[in-house]
Amino acid sequence: MGGQGPDTLSNFRMLASQNYAIKEVNLKDDRLPESINCLVVAGPTEKFTDYELFQIDQFLMRGKNLALFLDAYKEVMPPKQEPFRFNEGPTYVPLNTGLEKMLEHYGMGIKPSYVMDENCYKQDVPQRFGGGERAIYFAPIIKSRFINNDVGFMRNIKGLIAMKISPLGLNTERIEENGLHAVRLFSSSEKSWEMKGRINLNPMFIRPPQSADEQKSLALAYILEGAFSSYFAGKPIPEKTPEEDDSEKEDSEKPGKKKPGVDLSKIESEGEFLSKGKPGRIFLMASSEMLKDNILDAEGRTPNAMFIMNVLDFLNDREDIAVMRTKEQRFNPLQDTKGGTKTLVKSFNIAGLPALVVLFGLLVWFRRHTRKKQIQMMFQK
Repeated sequence: MGGQGPDTLSNFRMLASQNYAIKEVNLKDDRLPESINCLVVAGPTEKFTDYELFQIDQFLMRGKNLALFLDAYKEVMPPKQEPFRFNEGPTYVPLNTGLEKMLEHYGMGIKPSYVMDENCYKQDVPQRFGGGERAIYFAPIIKSRFINNDVGFMRNIKGLIAMKISPLGLNTERIEENGLHAVRLFSSSEKSWEMKGRINLNPMFIRPPQSADEQKSLALAYILEGAFSSYFAGKPIPEKTPEEDDSEKEDSEKPGKKKPGVDLSKIESEGEFLSKGKPGRIFLMASSEMLKDNILDAEGRTPNAMFIMNVLDFLNDREDIAVMRTKEQRFNPLQDTKGGTKTLVKSFNIAGLPALVVLFGLLVWFRRHTRKKQIQMMFQK
């Protein structure tokens, strides 16, 4: 997370630190403290060990909350030392961090694809390249009618922009078996589709599917809440074993030196195992891009920034603060109208208004003509 630039999380850190104390945790060495109410997992790229997953699992069992910003793919840039590959774009490797299996246990999953949407951000093309606009299909614009405003902290969120986001799926049977409740927060438009397999995010090579049957609205963010059952119930409990220090490792590699065995007396115990937890919450969105500086503004005034901060408030039992925050936003887009409505309004403006003017003129003429006749009849008498 070091350095500056659009890929850093400095704006997120700054916004979150205005209301919360941020503590980085190392799951390999540290046990999650009781003082932490919400654990944010932002864009992991390495696989969690069973011991690390066990810590996250038991954290959730204690009635705590998780905010998961996971990615379906890892972006790998070509080596810089190979000049013939300078113009080659990145490759996208499917990610498997181990959290996916845990989420499947609860009834949620991340689909191995990216969401493309015709309702997306439009990039201005410089005049030297022809001018105009270029559709960035992997940056969907989420309009008000695809946002669940029935949820308190989403009530005043009227638009969002996503980036490199993957669709989510629910196993309703598993969710019902676990006694959980899933709430969709927002989804893409009905003109969206999935890019699977070989991923290429060069806007010049992305085209919408020819058949409208391949397009549909896709769920992009969920809240799952309830009393979760442990992912490790009925399984061997992972234990942390001490790692060798550098001196022991060097000695073991010398000729004639035997590698020391693991001292079982130093294995740390996690104490009581919780197979069934207290009521907790999981927020899941398959895009860590939503936390980066090119999406979140430092002032926290954009709908995206308000949404992220509202999620943190909700997971820290401060939903009333979230509702108050979104009342201040100034982004109030017009509601979308359907094609038939647009045609009706256009036709009324072209033909209806002139017809009303003519009708009003005839009404005035008829009224004056009637009054004139009445006056004439009065003088004839």
